[in-house]
Amino acid sequence: MKIPLRYQNTEYDCGTTSFINALAFLYDREKIPVELVKAVYKYTLDIEGGKGGTSRKHAELLAKYFVDYANQNHDFEINCKVLVKEEVSLAKIKKCLDNGGVAIARCFQESEHYVLITKIDDTFAYIFDPYYLTEDYYCNDNDVAIVLHETFTHNRVVTINRLLSESNKDFSLLNVKNRQVILINK
Repeated sequence: MKIPLRYQNTEYDCGTTSFINALAFLYDREKIPVELVKAVYKYTLDIEGGKGGTSRKHAELLAKYFVDYANQNHDFEINCKVLVKEEVSLAKIKKCLDNGGVAIARCFQESEHYVLITKIDDTFAYIFDPYYLTEDYYCNDNDVAIVLHETFTHNRVVTINRLLSESNKDFSLLNVKNRQVILINK
């Protein structure tokens, strides 16, 4: 059974929650190995005892753990590809999503922040941001909209222009030298 995506519990667990949401989006609840859930909590929240969130390094280590787990447990399939800097492209992200995968992206939101991208079309990225906000939060921002009724797929709609910008505006993928996106699919 599929379950709704979840929101983070603290100011710091966006990475943790985005990885859990990636598993929830890709697999039915009863198909998610508990070892992967345990690994999410083991690898994330590594900066400043957790109060700094999840580092890029530990996000990459977790992606590697997922692949190693699948290689040792042939009844479970998962593939992860870490894109950094110039490797991050709309075409690579879109190809993964079009094939049923997801992308965990490090983006800007007051500071660096993890979100889950579940779909991209010609105009918008459909994102599940684990940070809960009220529906009117982005009413003065023409590039972002909050959607509260699509709990299994997304809660933000963001223009492609904003996503790919190097600005310090919410949901930009940061400047190219700091970009990190983890593609995950079955």
